[in-house]
Parts: sequence; C-alpha cells; structure tokens
Amino acid sequence: MEHERELLRIFAELFDYPVTDLAETAASGARLLPAGSLPASALEQFAALARQQGTAGLQELYTYTFDLQPLCAPYLGYQLCGEDQRRGLFLVQLQQLYQRHGFTVGAELADHLAPVLRFLALAPDSPERQPLVEDALIPVLAKMAAAFTDPEHPYGRLLAALHSCLDPSAALAADRNPEVAHG
Repeated sequence: MEHERELLRIFAELFDYPVTDLAETAASGARLLPAGSLPASALEQFAALARQQGTAGLQELYTYTFDLQPLCAPYLGYQLCGEDQRRGLFLVQLQQLYQRHGFTVGAELADHLAPVLRFLALAPDSPERQPLVEDALIPVLAKMAAAFTDPEHPYGRLLAALHSCLDPSAALAADRNPEVAHG
C-alpha cells in the first residue's frame, strides 16, 4: 500500500501545473514500477521530456493539453457530469470528504486530478476511498486517456500509465495490446 501511495503522490505532482523541474519526480516514479512495463516507460519518457523541455516547456504543454482542450480538462466532476448540477454536488461531497480527513486542497478545485491524487496518497484507508478510485478516478482516467489522438502524447501516456497502475484489468489489456496503454 505504501508503494501505491508514493506513486499517487508522484502522479499528483506530475498532473499539477509544472512549477518545478519534474524530471526526477517522473524518474523516481519509474523506479517504483517493474522495469520495461508500460507505466514505467511512460514515466521514463516524461522524465526525458522534462529534462529536454524544462519547466517552461512543460508549462506550455500542460496549458495546451489541459486548459485549452475541454476533452482533457483534469477535473473529475467535469469529466463525469459535465457542467450540470451533479458536478456541484460532487464538489461538495469531495470537500466534505477532505474535511473529514483534515485534507486541504489549496488553490485548485476539489475535483482537479492533482488534489484528488494527493488526497488518496495521504488519506487513511476508509470505506470512502475505494469508491472514489473505482467510481470516479478510474473511469475519468480511461475517458481522458482515450481523448488523445496522438498515442505518443506525454500527458496521454501518463494518464494511461496511472490508469493501468490503478486498474488491474487495464494493465492486463495494456500488456496484451500496447496501443491500449497509449490512449
């Protein structure tokens, strides 16, 4: 479980707006995974891109990927519900869950991918944790990864990598068909 929590913390940092060098963060995530696995490969490639592009280059890629393309908006509630009232209810429920566990989101909305992953990395095991992963996070990751038309897009590969880490059936499908993991 500690291994999974560290991976979630790393992915949270990678899916947050880049403000620091993320090369070592991605590389450390790759070292936690089986060598040669698709998730490890995605993290290694992201680490290489981060070294090459630097923080400014990643900021531009992040903005283009997540802020300018609604299909890839990194908000679980938006991906699950769109902009209707159900998203508002989802946000309220997430905030209440965070408050019960003493978790503070920060500047982002409660349903942004990075704070959700940070919460899951820090939160104690509780009956509420697994439904958040299975009913919200996994379906959103699958949906977002599928939105990428370029199978080599760095963030698309990261989404697919995280999806396969959290969903054993996705990992099995990716092992049988590498294109599945590339979104």
